[in-house]
Amino acid sequence: MNKFLKCNLIICLTILIIANSCVDMMEKWDAIKVENKTSKTIYVSAGCSRYGMFFYPDTILPTAKPSLLKVNPNDYNNLRSSFPWEKVIKDIQSDTLSIYIFDSDTLNTYEWRSIKEGYKILKRYDLSLDDFKKKNWTITYP
Repeated sequence: MNKFLKCNLIICLTILIIANSCVDMMEKWDAIKVENKTSKTIYVSAGCSRYGMFFYPDTILPTAKPSLLKVNPNDYNNLRSSFPWEKVIKDIQSDTLSIYIFDSDTLNTYEWRSIKEGYKILKRYDLSLDDFKKKNWTITYP
């Protein structure tokens, strides 16, 4: 083989190796899909420290406003975690993850303290790992 072909072969192999290893270097996210089948915007949070909430069975709302994910009307969004949700749930003593649904009007009208004290949530889902698997990691509201 001449030098030109060897050089091209080495360049092609190098590109293939780098391209394959980039996938491993990228941060991977695990998701719980939340579908909003209503005509109103909702916000969602998960009962885990990543979202600033308490673990089940402690279902009181935290003093500080947690991280909330917006889900537009008749649309969906993903609660993401850099750790597999399966691992997150298994690490919870009760094997149950709470998913909280909030009304956007409530969040825009009231201060968080009032929402916390009045437990102003639309719905709370308390789901086990088996429940999530049965639902294919998708929560549909309502």
